[in-house]
Amino acid sequence: MKLTFILLMLATAVNAQPINYSGGNGDGSFVAILIDNGSLYSNGFSDGASTAEYKSSGSVYRGGSFDGFNTSNLYNPNSFYAGADSDGFSTDVAYFYFVWDGSTGTGWNIASNWQTNAIPTEERRVRIPAGVPSFPYLNSGTLKVGSDTGTGTFQAKEIIIEPGALMIARINNFIENYGLICIEGVLELRNSNPLAFRNLNEATLLIKSGGELRTNY
Repeated sequence: MKLTFILLMLATAVNAQPINYSGGNGDGSFVAILIDNGSLYSNGFSDGASTAEYKSSGSVYRGGSFDGFNTSNLYNPNSFYAGADSDGFSTDVAYFYFVWDGSTGTGWNIASNWQTNAIPTEERRVRIPAGVPSFPYLNSGTLKVGSDTGTGTFQAKEIIIEPGALMIARINNFIENYGLICIEGVLELRNSNPLAFRNLNEATLLIKSGGELRTNY
């Protein structure tokens, strides 16, 4: 009954004007505070989100000792998680979106070309935005998109090419899509091999209005 009441409180707050809620001692919202406009949650010790905070504009989560998100953080659009000792993200760093920066050049496997300053793996979602100094060029090797794809020269869990953005797979590059590739800008395939681009298993290739898959090379 107590848990149901708390859930109803939180559900009601989503559509409300800024309201403060404080939970009772020993429940899931112990000294919890919800401010709808700023989307801020703060919980106390001994609950699942001890001293956790959520701020919508910056999308920041931060937990305290011995909880699932102990000192963990989430930032959008970079979506950065960093955990500390004794929690589920202990000393872990997980980025929800790896956003292409292109400040160093066109190389995918150069950490400084990503806002996260880290190279994406098969567990990382990738966004290629417009307005960057340079766009990614995939050289010799295979880009594998999707989880559990095994090793590839270039990797990502999914790729979103935003409007006005460009990604080029050169003549000796192959793409194997096991996950999601969403094209709102341009994906240019310069390899004329019929196996240069393959959708495998239950993969999705989504070309949105204004998006283009160029293959005439």
